[in-house]
Amino acid sequence: MKGKMEGECNQLIDQINKANAETEAARRMFRKVQQHVEMMVEMFKRSKFYLSVATKMNYDEGFIFSESNIVSFLAELEEYICSLITYTAFKRDDP
Repeated sequence: MKGKMEGECNQLIDQINKANAETEAARRMFRKVQQHVEMMVEMFKRSKFYLSVATKMNYDEGFIFSESNIVSFLAELEEYICSLITYTAFKRDDP
């Protein structure tokens, strides 16, 4: 009985450690992506492209992407990129 419980306990500890490692990997990925997203959005803000759907996010110093806010930040970037693609196609007379 004691051996079985210790085995289960070790198994749970392994699962927790694996989940913590996955969480930390996601955080590292968010930090890596955040730098690029912030740079691109700042460049788009200086352009004449305006958002019509996504909400402009606040890029205060010290903000950090998280699981709860990354979708909003990426939606803003996506809208800017779509505007750029549409503008470029219009300028080239492409459909």
